[in-house]
Amino acid sequence: MIAVFIRTLGGPVMGEESPVGALGEVVVFDLDGVIYRGDTFFRFILNLLRANPARLTPPLLRIFPAGVGSLVRPHARGAVLGRFVRAAVGHMSLDQYQDAAAAFGRRLAHAEGAVAAALHAIDSHLKAGATVVVATASEITLARAYLDGVGLNHVAVVGSRIAVPAAGFSEHARGANKVAALKVAGYLPPFAQVYTDSAADLPLLAHAAVPVLVNASPQTRARAKEYLGTRPRELEW
Repeated sequence: MIAVFIRTLGGPVMGEESPVGALGEVVVFDLDGVIYRGDTFFRFILNLLRANPARLTPPLLRIFPAGVGSLVRPHARGAVLGRFVRAAVGHMSLDQYQDAAAAFGRRLAHAEGAVAAALHAIDSHLKAGATVVVATASEITLARAYLDGVGLNHVAVVGSRIAVPAAGFSEHARGANKVAALKVAGYLPPFAQVYTDSAADLPLLAHAAVPVLVNASPQTRARAKEYLGTRPRELEW
């Protein structure tokens, strides 16, 4: 199962709150599609299954190519992601999972880096005195290792936590749950700015003084305008 989790390097763990009184304006960045040009958790699970195809049962093996295609399409993910996650990590202890996730996050950072424009935007907000937090639906150990690897170890992250060996999904820091996760972590709306590429973050964008869509599809732009009642700021990077 996945539970809301927050961690900074050497900082808060689940259940601890950030010092709200010490926060300036809060700026929220999504991870996948904004800082990393892809889906970190999908890449991790796919890497595990490719490295250990014996974990795929015959039924999963038969649908593996089509299932991977479904994982690439967010609207189709729910039907297959849980089955692949259980196959990939269901046999692991928590320590084994965290070691594997952290190692992959570091490798991903080293091999692919981060979007330079996103790093520049984060740095600009920090220099202006804002508090920057990354809020992601990705799993926290993986996300933290990746962010540390691209030089963002000083930026907090709010995300999801996977429980193994069950490896099922419960609360996921996605959609309205991402807003709730930020509140639990002590980052209270309204937010100065929110950067995301995903229509799943419309509830989060609604809490931003300046909602920002990054590399968003025409469909997401249209949905955001309808949902918010105004056109968000749009960036391509």
